Amino acid sequence: MDLLKDLNNPELTAKFQRFCGVHYTRKESSRCGSNGEMTERSGGTFKPAELSTSTAEQTTPLKNNLACDGLQKRNKNQMLKNEDDWEKSNDPPATDISEYTIKYRLLLHFFTIASSLGNEAFYLLFYPCCYWNCDSLLIRQTALVWCLCMWVGQGTKDSLMLPRPSAPPVVRLETYYLQEYAMPSTHAMSATAIPVVLAYLIISRYQVSAPALIVAAVVWCSMVCLSRLYLGVHSVLDILAGVVFSLVVIVLTTPYVADFDWYQQTHPFAPLVIFISSLAMCTVFYPSSKTGDVYTYNTRGDAVQIVAVLAGVGLGAWTNLHLGFTNVDDNKTDLLYEVELPTLKIFAISVLRFFVGTVILFTMQYLLKSPLVRFFSYMLGLEKPEKKNPQVEVGMRMVAWISAQVCFIYVLCENADGLNVKDFDTRLPEEI
Repeated sequence: MDLLKDLNNPELTAKFQRFCGVHYTRKESSRCGSNGEMTERSGGTFKPAELSTSTAEQTTPLKNNLACDGLQKRNKNQMLKNEDDWEKSNDPPATDISEYTIKYRLLLHFFTIASSLGNEAFYLLFYPCCYWNCDSLLIRQTALVWCLCMWVGQGTKDSLMLPRPSAPPVVRLETYYLQEYAMPSTHAMSATAIPVVLAYLIISRYQVSAPALIVAAVVWCSMVCLSRLYLGVHSVLDILAGVVFSLVVIVLTTPYVADFDWYQQTHPFAPLVIFISSLAMCTVFYPSSKTGDVYTYNTRGDAVQIVAVLAGVGLGAWTNLHLGFTNVDDNKTDLLYEVELPTLKIFAISVLRFFVGTVILFTMQYLLKSPLVRFFSYMLGLEKPEKKNPQVEVGMRMVAWISAQVCFIYVLCENADGLNVKDFDTRLPEEI
């Protein structure tokens, strides 16, 4: 237990930050500006934004070791009923925020980019791009393991409800995810699941250098994990827990991924099984709040979105197969694919396919969101549409993201526009 306490000590994170050139200079008042953002001063020194209104001068309660309301993540994951919930908090008030200096600006940019490999925007670009332009089998199976890792991580966060490292001594260089709890680090879980599973599947499927892929996977994982320490949002224990949790899920699920991928494409009842299991993961199987108040969930919205994306991919794969757009790879031999660089024509088509597909995907999701909020609010008997109502959010995210991810609509549009190429299909080695 002493070891766990030592690993969870925020001073370890602060020491790593100081090693990388991030230092506190002096302490300031805890009151933040109206938007709570950190602004840069001359000489690379940062301080809280200047106070601009009388309302901004009110001291806000400390929530999840976060001093200022303006630094809270106020968007998709915030599930508080109203602003009064902050006033009901029993947490102690904030005391101070400090100025800090960044000695090595290159490290700041490097770790910010590295951290983005675990952000939502990366997932929404990486998976569609690889699915449409590379090997859809690899991406489906990787996404399955990744989804389970993220679901376990998000649920564990809301079960343990452990705060992030306190600041000070930690310098908070990122504020977007501070509304979420700390352990385990889902960035670390994602940065372990994606490269490790991808490397394993590629090595078992293609003629590639295994050591090179293993090194790449380790570098990917290390970059993201260290970036979370540098940005001051996780303790060493949070990072280690994320890596270990992810490895456990990988070991337990990877041997069965191929069989499930075959099932979700070929079985006539697969769509029903996928939909029911996804709905159950977001409702009855998701951890209950310790306080009994579902509005206290911080990451449930993200968990619903991740599960819905995976369900949409599975339903799209099943529909694609049964409409004849794709083939099932039932290769049982030891033959491996050869890796070839794409021609200029194939590369141009791939870029255009990705652009068209992304526009269609996000357009569908955007157009469906508002009507779905109104529909589920009406079905639940609410007086007005409430996007943050847990039942409304589950229904809206499930339907919107499943619909947006059903790939057969996108493939139909590709066929109409002449963008479809044979490389989209999953084929046997002898057919290449």
